[in-house]
Amino acid sequence: MSEIAKWLEAIGLGEHAELFAENDIDIDLLADLTDEDLKELGLSLGHRKRFMRAVSDPPESNATAESSADAAVEIAGERRQVTVLFADLAGFTQLSNSLDAEEVHGLLNRYFAIVDSVIERHGGHVDKHMGDGLMALFGAPIAHVDDPERAVRAALEIHAAVTDLDPPLSVHIGVASGSVVASGMGSDQHSEYTVIGDAVNLAARLQDLAEGGETLISEAVQRPLADLLDGAARGEVAVKGFDEQVRVWQVTGLAEPTSSRSALVGRDGELRQFDATLADCAGQGHGHIIYLRGEAGIGKTRLVDEFSEHALAQGFACHTALIMEAGAGGGRDVVGVIARGLLDIGANSDAAARAERVNTAVRDSWVEDGQRVFLHDLLGLAQPEDLPGIYDAMDNSARIEGKLAVLVRLLECASERQPVMLRIEDLHWADGALLPYLSRMASATGVCPILMVMTSRIEGDPIDQAWRSSTRGATLTTIDLSPLREADALEMALTALPDKADLARECVSRADGNPLFLDQLVRNADQVAGQELPASVQSIVLARMDSLKAEDRRALQAASVLGQRFALDALRWMLDTAAQTFDELIRHALLIPDENGLYFAHALVRDGVYASLLTPRRRDWHARAATWFARREPVLYAEHLSQAEDAAAPQAYIAAAKAEAAAYHYEQALALVERGLVAVTERADRYALSVLRAELLQSLGRPRDAIVGLRETLEFAETADERRPLWIAIAASCRLLGDPDGGMSALDEAEAVGPGAEDRQQAQIHFYRATFHFSAGDIDNCLAQNEAALRCAEKAQDPEWRASAHSGLGDAYYARGQMRSALQNFQRCLELAEQNGLGRIVFGNRFMVGNLLRYQNELADALVMVNNAVDIARAVGNRRSEMYALMLLGEFLLERNDHAEAERQLSQALSIARNMGNERVIPYFMHDLACARFAQGDRTAAMELLDEAVEISRRTDIAFIGPRILGVIAKVSDDPQRRKETLAEAEDVLAGGNCIAHNHFWFYRFAIDATLADKNWDATDRYADALGAYTAAEPIPWADLHIQRGRLLAALGRNPENAQARSELGALCESAKDAGQLAILAEMTEVLAD
Repeated sequence: MSEIAKWLEAIGLGEHAELFAENDIDIDLLADLTDEDLKELGLSLGHRKRFMRAVSDPPESNATAESSADAAVEIAGERRQVTVLFADLAGFTQLSNSLDAEEVHGLLNRYFAIVDSVIERHGGHVDKHMGDGLMALFGAPIAHVDDPERAVRAALEIHAAVTDLDPPLSVHIGVASGSVVASGMGSDQHSEYTVIGDAVNLAARLQDLAEGGETLISEAVQRPLADLLDGAARGEVAVKGFDEQVRVWQVTGLAEPTSSRSALVGRDGELRQFDATLADCAGQGHGHIIYLRGEAGIGKTRLVDEFSEHALAQGFACHTALIMEAGAGGGRDVVGVIARGLLDIGANSDAAARAERVNTAVRDSWVEDGQRVFLHDLLGLAQPEDLPGIYDAMDNSARIEGKLAVLVRLLECASERQPVMLRIEDLHWADGALLPYLSRMASATGVCPILMVMTSRIEGDPIDQAWRSSTRGATLTTIDLSPLREADALEMALTALPDKADLARECVSRADGNPLFLDQLVRNADQVAGQELPASVQSIVLARMDSLKAEDRRALQAASVLGQRFALDALRWMLDTAAQTFDELIRHALLIPDENGLYFAHALVRDGVYASLLTPRRRDWHARAATWFARREPVLYAEHLSQAEDAAAPQAYIAAAKAEAAAYHYEQALALVERGLVAVTERADRYALSVLRAELLQSLGRPRDAIVGLRETLEFAETADERRPLWIAIAASCRLLGDPDGGMSALDEAEAVGPGAEDRQQAQIHFYRATFHFSAGDIDNCLAQNEAALRCAEKAQDPEWRASAHSGLGDAYYARGQMRSALQNFQRCLELAEQNGLGRIVFGNRFMVGNLLRYQNELADALVMVNNAVDIARAVGNRRSEMYALMLLGEFLLERNDHAEAERQLSQALSIARNMGNERVIPYFMHDLACARFAQGDRTAAMELLDEAVEISRRTDIAFIGPRILGVIAKVSDDPQRRKETLAEAEDVLAGGNCIAHNHFWFYRFAIDATLADKNWDATDRYADALGAYTAAEPIPWADLHIQRGRLLAALGRNPENAQARSELGALCESAKDAGQLAILAEMTEVLAD
């Protein structure tokens, strides 16, 4: 078929192709033909009008004409919105019996000529003739924005036309609309274009139900024509082949479209409201939140565009972030986009430029030096080399809080420079992780000149009362947008069509107040001239697509697979072209260029194009997109594989989730795992995803949820090698929950599944058993299990579990009082962790090194270490480490006689302990605080704390810290009888076993103090000897100092003239001074002075 023949066929004038060929008219001459020329050729008035309308915008030889022809003859499958018409002669069998075969043949030819002409005149396509019936399509292969109306009008005209035949005929017609698959059907020898879908079956059934002269239509046809339709509802009808009854209408007429619609709300009021808010913000120095809501296509983005122009004119800095649907391409890092905007970092800035901007922000005091780790995360930078492991050691809530604080600080500083407008679009795509950032930014509007404008569809609106309350009183105004008023819509249309007022009014009438509809119509006004009210965005998009060249249509389909926003190189790769510019798609305002590539003019345009793809084609496109993203963006790679239904998708989700987790984005990682679990089909992949999910839940501080998921995974785990790590993970979660019984039981199950555990798994089992033995006070088994863990970890060459085992050994040796061995193990733990970037382990164990240095009489180094541990624990948000580091800092300050500062630090430690609700450790901090108050002369306050502490200790676990508290009571109490009783009780507890070594150390030290105060010299010697015996296996400098102090002070108490004792005490004073033990130095110096 020639080009001219294809084009004539596409516009319904194919019968004239031979005539045009005989007169040597090719496609290049179309624009030169006049009405007189066509009349001379013999075309009827109606055909001449149709021809002239089609060439009113003359096509180029290989442009519009070719594209229309392509659309007409293309047989590649696609999904389309189509209106199907079935028509059949009523009483034909009886009529044919009264006529001979030639008469029947002639009648049918006249009948089909009239009916086919009517269908083609209304823009339809005759799909097939079937005996005395036919099937016609409106919307395939070429779509119009009003196909349902065209089909109904054609049906009404057919009824009128067949009555003029001789003899007069009657037809019954069924019309239905819906989504169908349109493609070439058949074999290599014969193929024809047709459609398949429920709409086809329903139209055929409605034709069967209709009487002669009737047209029955489905609800999908009636709905967009409700204001035009004359006829009656036939109610719900049982239709063969459909499970549920179908609502049916009979059509008797169709009115001409009018613009008599109900009044709609315009945009002038919203603009005035925004301008007033803008002036208030600039003048008063405080901001406002404006929340625009409305249905898709209602004009939220366009209105915010105007807001931005007004704000820029008033000197505001405007920053925009668009929230994207999962899988919809780039632009999903909303918080990062805002941070970069506030710091004036360009979209294409490399890592070096971003890092330098961080340094500038620190120098300009926009952020503190310690906040660089959070800013690096916000800007997508690797963590600073001078702060190794800090971010790794933080818990997730600390990272989020740090980033929130930095983001607000950037907003505050930027708004000091000039007022700021934040524009955040499409909140309906926001996930739960983003909402806290929006809330904190919203809070900043209450004290800074910041306007925060957000948009959302009403469906999926995430802003609830809880979120509003979290904005801390910021002023928020919600504006729900309605369709445009006719006057406003006309103003918009005339802006695009200033010299075509009638055409602009026609577009307004069809758009019915929807800005997206109107925008699409006016941008393609010449092509859609004469068409009626659009039925759906899908129909508009299809109509636009059908006017494109084949290569542009294909490009648009590929782009829809990439998402709402995409890189130019990605689209070119998808299409296997290096040079295509997509100028036509940009000219038609289907795609819009920006500095990052291209994006669809509206999400619904993308959705409409994407919906036209058949599943096999869609899978192929997604598979190709996955190949593009494989080495670029792990998340999009996984999502495209999933859409392609590729078996590799679950593993890709795992890789993407691990990458997000490595960047501490645990919520995003968990969301990816959840999507992977939806896509998974293989049991092995489901298992791997489930295990990763449990790990992420643990990292998010949700061990109970992790256990639930792990137990569910156990139900389909098949082998010992699959069940064993699940039980180990359950034990790890039990450790976080403080459930030693549950943890031990899980470890028993891990070993019971059978032999074959890897060395790393054996190391984990031994380590977790050790932690549970430690909790129970079984130090011998704790030590043995940690030693076994270390052997397995070394065999596995696993640095993480080697470091963990050394930490466990340090705890065990500490509990046994072997402080030198404990220090060596903790130091080895830190060395391994620092060498391998294991920040959590580093910062979870640093304070213990400071504690053990104290027992080596290296108090100065211990102070440095513990001060550093406090700072880092606060930076990473580890409250437990901060609590213990503050406690040690307070104890060290007491040793140095800095009593007031010691009380301040210890009070903070106690406050954290109370907030954590750990009743077992609260007495520990109370007795330290009592020591600080007693040192400052407040015996009453000290005794009140001690009485409460010992009561809690007796109620929880007297062996944990009880002897130490009782020793302090003996020292502080001014009641000799109580001193005697508490000393005796403490010794009974120590004798009972299961007491950690520090109870022995500190009880004997305080007992020495108490008996010296009582001048019970023999008792002092006895307690000094007991401390010496306890530390004999591994002598401790700290203990040796207190042993010597007790013995020498007792000797001088018996005989103040004992020269040797006095001389040795003088030497001991020098040792105490060197060790930084200023508290006992003052006591000993006082004795020497006497």
